[in-house]
Amino acid sequence: MYRTKSKIDPEAISDLHVPLLDIYPEGILQREIKDIVEELEIMLDINRTQKKVLKDFILHVEHILDPHRRFTFHGRHTRKTSTMNGADSSV
Repeated sequence: MYRTKSKIDPEAISDLHVPLLDIYPEGILQREIKDIVEELEIMLDINRTQKKVLKDFILHVEHILDPHRRFTFHGRHTRKTSTMNGADSSV
């Protein structure tokens, strides 16, 4: 084992090392960090679910309001107009 030739009492040095070797506070912080990461993942999952529900809701409302898709909603489909011969063409 390495020994210094300092004039410091060896017992005083070991007394200084004991608090430095105690990782309990860091363990508590690590547990808190894991909890926060887990909560953030839950929040992200809720956000993704809400976006999907909103997208589906918009799609269904558009279908209810315009079942034949004659008008454009949010650029998803084009407005159809009648031509002279009665055939539909996209604008």
